[in-house]
Amino acid sequence: CMGFVSAECVKPDEGVYTDRLLDSSVSFMSKMNVNRKVMERKDLKQMIDEFIAQHDAICLACASDDFVRNTPLDFKYCNGCFYLVSEGGLKFRALLQNPNVCLTMFDSYKRGGSVTTLQVTGKLTRFPIWSDEYVKALEESWNSVERHKKSAIRINVLKIIPEKYEFFSYNLKKTDYDLKQVYIPDESDFK
Repeated sequence: CMGFVSAECVKPDEGVYTDRLLDSSVSFMSKMNVNRKVMERKDLKQMIDEFIAQHDAICLACASDDFVRNTPLDFKYCNGCFYLVSEGGLKFRALLQNPNVCLTMFDSYKRGGSVTTLQVTGKLTRFPIWSDEYVKALEESWNSVERHKKSAIRINVLKIIPEKYEFFSYNLKKTDYDLKQVYIPDESDFK
């Protein structure tokens, strides 16, 4: 199957998620990274931070039981954490039950060209409205405390504490590094 979905991989009676299809997907990625290496930690973190700085929106994925939601949101990145504001929405159906989230940002994909993506898994924290943390996040991230105090709608401030960054870039193909690089933050990343 060479990593692509083909008629040979998906038989009508087996469905889309056959062992053969999953094996071919894993095989595809391992072939992409033959004889490549992991970047130095500080260099990878710098590349990730530069990529984040070039973006102003993420897709936030969350789930609970059989409910799944993926929501585009703007964000601020401060002291190694992502801050989001939201009036509400269906995402809270999952977020109130499950703090595990995944956010993604990516460059525009051009057929036959390169793509760069960042996927971050982490834990979500909500601040009580008008708590010290809530006000500090609004001040540092959006400079909008007074505007929110005057609003009839109460804004939720969400903080995502990253547990793992997965950075994928076809641009790394020009180097001897793996196309996918994984960064696990430590305490020094949250200062």
